[in-house]
Amino acid sequence: MEKVVLRKMKNYEYNNWMELSIKRQAEDRAYVNNTLALDEELGLYDIVKHLLPGGKETFNHHFYSIDYLDDKNCGFVWFGVIPGLPDDQIFIMDIFVDNFFRKKGIGKQALILSHKMMKDLGYKFSVLNVLKENKAKKLYESLGYNVIEDEIKSVVMLKEL
Repeated sequence: MEKVVLRKMKNYEYNNWMELSIKRQAEDRAYVNNTLALDEELGLYDIVKHLLPGGKETFNHHFYSIDYLDDKNCGFVWFGVIPGLPDDQIFIMDIFVDNFFRKKGIGKQALILSHKMMKDLGYKFSVLNVLKENKAKKLYESLGYNVIEDEIKSVVMLKEL
């Protein structure tokens, strides 16, 4: 088995992941917007309901579990189309690697696999948003992402696939 494999997320994984993803994103949004995480969390539930009317089966949204050696699940990745994004771009909504598995190159391998999938789906560019202080920003830069929008606490980055 390869070191890192992306596999379609199972239903129970999706439900667990959605809870974690919303909580993590709410904390980031609260930091950026100087608001309460609980308020951001409530707003995100509404946004996700609108963005994903079919849940994990929503058209043009892709949910994968990241498995590492011997099928150990260590994270997840979600990429999809969002309103207002050009047709040749796809957005990495969330990528997460458990703390225990970090600094092993898993996130980098998962992104490389994701980029190949995105390209195979016909997209020419990958877009993401990251906090400026997030250590993952350096990873994104090493993979060819460039800042296209520079905000006070975060940046939007784009990579040609």
